[in-house]
Amino acid sequence: MTWPLRDPDRLREISPASLAAYAQDLGWTKAEPFGDHADAYAHPQHHDLVLPRRQRVLDYVRVVARTINDLAEIEDEDAFAIYQRLRSADRDEIRVRGIPAREDSEPSIRDAADLIGGARTIILTAACQAAPHPRVVLRPAANKEAVAFTDRISLEHTLPGSFVAVFRTKPVLPAVQSPLGPEFGEPEDRGERKFTRWIPSALTAASNAVERVATGERDAFNDSVQRGVSANLCETLADLLEPFRELEFTVRWALTAPRERPLERAAFDDSAAPILRAASAAFREQEPQENVNLVGMVERLDRPADEDDGRINLKTFVEGRAVTVSAQLKQSDYRRAIRAHDAQSPVSLRGDLEHVGTRWQLLGAELIADHSGG
Repeated sequence: MTWPLRDPDRLREISPASLAAYAQDLGWTKAEPFGDHADAYAHPQHHDLVLPRRQRVLDYVRVVARTINDLAEIEDEDAFAIYQRLRSADRDEIRVRGIPAREDSEPSIRDAADLIGGARTIILTAACQAAPHPRVVLRPAANKEAVAFTDRISLEHTLPGSFVAVFRTKPVLPAVQSPLGPEFGEPEDRGERKFTRWIPSALTAASNAVERVATGERDAFNDSVQRGVSANLCETLADLLEPFRELEFTVRWALTAPRERPLERAAFDDSAAPILRAASAAFREQEPQENVNLVGMVERLDRPADEDDGRINLKTFVEGRAVTVSAQLKQSDYRRAIRAHDAQSPVSLRGDLEHVGTRWQLLGAELIADHSGG
């Protein structure tokens, strides 16, 4: 491999946002503009840095190389290590560490393949929960958006320390609030972070639920689905805890789009495997019933002012019991639901019925009949 500081293409991989975020993380602050396309950054103990705001300037590569050398000298670090950190400063990083089940043993090729494949499945299943409503049982291959996100993730060089696989996303969008106001979406609802943020959420929720079940809380997984846990996630974790007696997941957020906690961890050992398998089985018992017809009364209507679609609560009967089922309806069906609600007339809905904890919801709901006379 060509030494990065002499390779213009590799130096261009480092974005202006990465340079600025990395410098600010080390204590530099933006002082004043420097020319038309750069800023001067000041530090109380070190000399100023001049960092470009855009890549399309004639001396961009030279400035990046000089900045890396300056930072290496200031930090007393190897320049290549600085280059690596700058290259990943605008990307979320996921590390998965596995300790082989066999004592005093290095992971085999099969173990390594299992860990990388299992890590991909975990990333994919967590990303699937970025859908409007988290589900207890997933069909990951059918979620094209989550699959596309997972396919964009790169596998970096593995690290020593049992076996550590490192994954990085594509550059994360900077945290820019919508000019129309916060009600039009948070910055993390867009780009790579839309999916990445579910990974530590799901893993931490699963780890906490395992601990609570172990101390007698049988219902500990009930509220974990809303944080990204699924039957698929539990099953994959349990499978990985056969070749590996311990697993540790670390998510480091991009410096260019910081979060409240810059680093998040979740860990599991092989004692968690039977609990995770039991949780997976319990989740699969709640797998949605497909193409269910429900008849009932619309008792609640909810539609945000800036959206066409709306959500209703339907008072109906499931398995002989009176329950409330929530359903998201497209615009035309929601209008019919409003008419039925006003006329106190029943409606018929069709969709996949799902039961999560104490909540019922109808996924992919369609209003197939109403008796309001409209």
